[in-house]
Amino acid sequence: MINVKTFGLASATLTPFRADGSIDVDLLMAHTDWLLDNGCDWISLFGTTGEGPSVHQSERQRAIAFLNDHGFDFSKCVMGVSASAAGDVAGQIEAAHAVGCTTFLVPPAYYFKGLSQDGVAAWYRPILRRMDELGCQAILYHIPQVTLVELSMDLLRTLHTEFPNVVAGVKDSAGDMKTTEAFLTIDGLSVLVGDERLLADGCAKGAVGSISGLANLVPGLLQDMIRTGQQNDAISALVDEVVSHPVTPALKAVMAHVSEVPSWLNAAPPFVPLGSDDAQSVITCYRSVMEGNSAGGK
Repeated sequence: MINVKTFGLASATLTPFRADGSIDVDLLMAHTDWLLDNGCDWISLFGTTGEGPSVHQSERQRAIAFLNDHGFDFSKCVMGVSASAAGDVAGQIEAAHAVGCTTFLVPPAYYFKGLSQDGVAAWYRPILRRMDELGCQAILYHIPQVTLVELSMDLLRTLHTEFPNVVAGVKDSAGDMKTTEAFLTIDGLSVLVGDERLLADGCAKGAVGSISGLANLVPGLLQDMIRTGQQNDAISALVDEVVSHPVTPALKAVMAHVSEVPSWLNAAPPFVPLGSDDAQSVITCYRSVMEGNSAGGK
């Protein structure tokens, strides 16, 4: 099982698709191998950057089965799970647990808005009870700009207290250092920083690492920030550029360029590839980062 207290770096892994919309499992396997060989401690599949909510369950399971059959070690995986029905999330957890995955990134229900924190807690509880039965651990996912659902301090404390063997950490992708600092005061709960612009400062203050979309491209540079707590202004500039576009298509534009594999541009609807001018803008920014840093990227 992943030691969340000394987490390090996981790639919020991009999902490659063929033209027909199916997952290119061979390319996914090659990419996960590259990530683990080039600075990532762990792999996170089917999260936000991996377009997980847009992948049908049967296609998700086909990819998981392929990776398992070809030797991927799912003890190194933080599996993204998401659905509006708690039972569907539990089903995704059970299916991944069957191949050895024990650590899961779990956002809240995201269809209904204006939810009370009591309601969010009630939704999480059956998922966490099932995870406890399976011997799994959860990293709760705070990304309110996407879900429009907050995870409050009281909610995190409550669930961590009720499920101390399950709720191991929180991934804070709100992009607000005050929120990260507040989460760091919750005793026994590990904090991961989702916004790479805050990563060095967050780790200097006690965060234990990141599940990062940029880790698809520059894992070595991000590991340096985690280990040293020193900011890399070029990384911040690259994040600024990436988030000025739809994030996953922007990262895929760079992946297609550096790998010379055009199919990396394929995205699951509702995403579409970036236009040529926008793609070139992101690629130019990435090149600038790599020119200023001697190692650590694709």
